[in-house]
Amino acid sequence: MRKQREKEISFSKIEKFVGYYREGNERKKFEIDFACLDEKKDEITFFEIKWKELKKDEAEKILKNMEINTASMQKKKHYGIIAKKVEGKELLKKKGYKIFDLEDLL
Repeated sequence: MRKQREKEISFSKIEKFVGYYREGNERKKFEIDFACLDEKKDEITFFEIKWKELKKDEAEKILKNMEINTASMQKKKHYGIIAKKVEGKELLKKKGYKIFDLEDLL
């Protein structure tokens, strides 16, 4: 299982990500739990960590919010969730998201 995870995510740096976006005339701040930066490929994978079980629609909302909040970035972007359990995990993976739950990490 570990080799599979290593194939799915490559990075040279991991850090918490804080950014800003505009909603009308108002500047708003957002945070993403961590970002995996692959400097060689100029790509970044954003992850939210949720220590609970997520319904499929909750997971999709989290992923869409990350996409919206990072839309202005010029790097190739990927998105993922790490949670206790994610309903519809395989369907989300087929859409290109990086989804891991406790079952994958054991």
